Amino acid sequence: MARKSLIPVDTEHGMALVNEDYLRERTRIEDELLTIGDLVELTKFSPTKVRRMIHDGEIPAFKVGGDWRITRREYRRAAANQFKTRRAA
Repeated sequence: MARKSLIPVDTEHGMALVNEDYLRERTRIEDELLTIGDLVELTKFSPTKVRRMIHDGEIPAFKVGGDWRITRREYRRAAANQFKTRRAA
């Protein structure tokens, strides 16, 4: 049985060794493209509010064939920034 490669990864809790397959899958999930409908489900906001947040730059998005898309990674980053901003206020 072949040994799986362990890769050192810097996490928010310090360095960790992770399985190469796990890291590849995690990266695939984080790079997944979300639609406005996906964001509506995740945030429970109306489609209009999500579009306004994209237009105002609160959620970084780009168009693919005329439809807005955002990576799951960027959504999480934007959500974390919103949380930090609200806590600081």
